[in-house]
Amino acid sequence: MIRPLLFILLTSFSLGLNAQLIVKPLQKSNKESQSRQLTDTTITLPIYDDFSRYSTPDPNVWEFGGTVLVSPSAGINPPTINVAVFDGVNELGAPYNDNNFITTATDSLITFPIAMSQVPVNKRNSIYLSFFWQAKGLGEMPDPADSLTLHFLNSDSVWINQDLYPDDLLKHGLVGGEEALNYDSEDTTQLVFQQLIVPITNEEYHHDNFRIKFQNYGSSQGPFDSWLIDYVYVNYDRGPDSLFYEDRAMTKPPSSPFGEFYAIPFDHFLDTAELFAGTIDMESFTLVRPGIPDPLNYYVEVIDSTGTVVDQVNIDTEVAGISNNARNQFESNEIRIDDYFTFDDTLTFEIKAYLDTQDSLNIPNANSSYYSYRYNDTISHQYTMERYYAYDDGTAEFAAGISISEGRLVIAYPIHSRDTLTHIDINFPQIVPGEQGDQLDILVLKDLSGSEESELVIQEDFKISQAATINQFTRIKLKKQPIVEDTIYIGFEQKVNRYVPVGLDKNTDFSRRVYTRIDEEWEQNLSVPGTLMIRPVFGTPFLPVSVQNPVFESISLYPNPASSLITVNGQFDEVKIYDLRGIEQVVQQQGNQIDISYFSSGIYIAVFTTSEEIRTIRFVKQ
Repeated sequence: MIRPLLFILLTSFSLGLNAQLIVKPLQKSNKESQSRQLTDTTITLPIYDDFSRYSTPDPNVWEFGGTVLVSPSAGINPPTINVAVFDGVNELGAPYNDNNFITTATDSLITFPIAMSQVPVNKRNSIYLSFFWQAKGLGEMPDPADSLTLHFLNSDSVWINQDLYPDDLLKHGLVGGEEALNYDSEDTTQLVFQQLIVPITNEEYHHDNFRIKFQNYGSSQGPFDSWLIDYVYVNYDRGPDSLFYEDRAMTKPPSSPFGEFYAIPFDHFLDTAELFAGTIDMESFTLVRPGIPDPLNYYVEVIDSTGTVVDQVNIDTEVAGISNNARNQFESNEIRIDDYFTFDDTLTFEIKAYLDTQDSLNIPNANSSYYSYRYNDTISHQYTMERYYAYDDGTAEFAAGISISEGRLVIAYPIHSRDTLTHIDINFPQIVPGEQGDQLDILVLKDLSGSEESELVIQEDFKISQAATINQFTRIKLKKQPIVEDTIYIGFEQKVNRYVPVGLDKNTDFSRRVYTRIDEEWEQNLSVPGTLMIRPVFGTPFLPVSVQNPVFESISLYPNPASSLITVNGQFDEVKIYDLRGIEQVVQQQGNQIDISYFSSGIYIAVFTTSEEIRTIRFVKQ
């Protein structure tokens, strides 16, 4: 019996019965990278980029490298927040050449010309480049024929491939295969980054057009053969053992304050806020030389959409058990979003966490305050409460799917407030062999029993349109919009014997809520960790059918939000008020004023009836 497996490696584009999972890069934005304009195309030492300041490689350091992804989550146990990812796709996530089956040059990162003549002559024998690197990370494993190379441009404008292991006759550079994987010496199940340091002491490099290049060689057909680098540092007054830094850094984005969700409809949250009062998890890493560690404190802020800090959840909280050259996990105090905001249809806020490290504002020998050890002390994530649920954090590192006609794939969502399901959001990434125009039937199921009663929506012949940008969702409007509660299963049945990719977020893991079916039996996904990027979207909150009628603008009310009385503008015969569960409230009305002082805080629907219309207005009771 053929089962709808989810494969980690893409073995062949022509295997019609295989489900496949491939690496998917993160979205990049040029907005930040344009915030500081270069005034000179020649740069000087020190050169420093830990990829924490911008969402692209630092535009003040790298002249070429716009196709290299800067990701906050692609590395496993990185030294700092954000890593540079080298693979076979461009900045839009599209393959360089999906018809090329041989190993070839793909992503590269090249500095601006470096004025080496400005280094004092007596210091030139102490110039070193160091960087951290990792094969695969959360991407796809480089093959033995793949490599990441380091090149220096000499005085004759020739790129010289550097020997990264001069003391090892059998190793020259970073080559793929299992031997490229580095594991923690104390926990051999954990991949870690390794640091290399390379001298730039040869006189042929001491000229003012000197450049540094990282070059990836691998597949150009997609996001395969992944290499990651972090913490690139070039300076003088260094030696082959200069592998420690007076730097302490955050290493990953904060987790979600909504428990299992990264997004939840604002009114569902308000109905059951006690279920979602949570903490955020954080991690730091110390790069200093082993010894007696300095105390390390942190604090966490909640910031509204205008940039105003509405609360500090932690103030000068000590990171317990701090040790040098080690990872430290810690968490915030409880975050209650309903304590800070008046809810509306859309709420966007940010959580920002800071390490109070007292790290230097200047990298040693820095010629300006631009190079700072403090940029990597801060992490943040923006959260949006709109009309959808999301397990995923909005970024996909892989794609996953099945590849057989009439195969079904769904993900289970617990719905915390009765509501009307109006759309389904799905991320269809730009990867081969997915085809524009492949057809799907969109599914919304009440359960997996297979009965007709379980099928809330079977919407036929939806045509796939792959995302134009990385991490973009396709919003699919449901022709039939059911009222749902408890648990629903959303997804699709595909109509082609071809792999249909869906974005897979590897930073969250709700893999056990994914189910596939190619015959009469549903199977729970137990093999591939991660979260499929499929989301339920809700429309007008649930009302009794009798009041779901056309809306006109002849009636309005104020203030909104209100705490005690609302005043109605316009004439009406009757008013009824419902909470978001559809339960009618007792109305105390005097003339055009309605007393709501005894209502619980939350969102309500006022339904005004006249001889000509029914008008529904949503308001907030503070």
